[in-house]
Amino acid sequence: MAKKRAGWERTLHEGTAGSAPVPPAGIVTQATDVDIVKGNTRSSTTSRGDGTAIPHETEQVVGENVQITFTVLYDDADAEVAALLAAALTGGAIALLTQRQVSGSYADEFDGDVTLDVDMPGPLAGGMELGFTAIPTEEAGRNWTLA
Repeated sequence: MAKKRAGWERTLHEGTAGSAPVPPAGIVTQATDVDIVKGNTRSSTTSRGDGTAIPHETEQVVGENVQITFTVLYDDADAEVAALLAAALTGGAIALLTQRQVSGSYADEFDGDVTLDVDMPGPLAGGMELGFTAIPTEEAGRNWTLA
């Protein structure tokens, strides 16, 4: 029987660029929010027509893109947090895998190599959370998939 799933049932794994992380290794246990946005790049296909009516704008998909944003609680003793931060600060690629629960097991969602941007706020009266944005790259020889 199908079950509605909660966001915390999505897992995030990091690893070495060029090969997929193999769960449960590399699980980012300090992750809080993990969001995936899949988009498309479009090109206009609008034509002038015969000049008797205003053209209706149309487009075609010419590319796909994906962006993953996630937040982790900063823990200076956590190996995955340290690896993510190091990758973001150096511009190096890492492997990233997200999974979701399906009928009691995990299914891959995003799998690919990414480079990271990081937001490092330090509120006076709050915990330190690192905000990451992952952008796919092929520089380590792997293209991304999203299922």
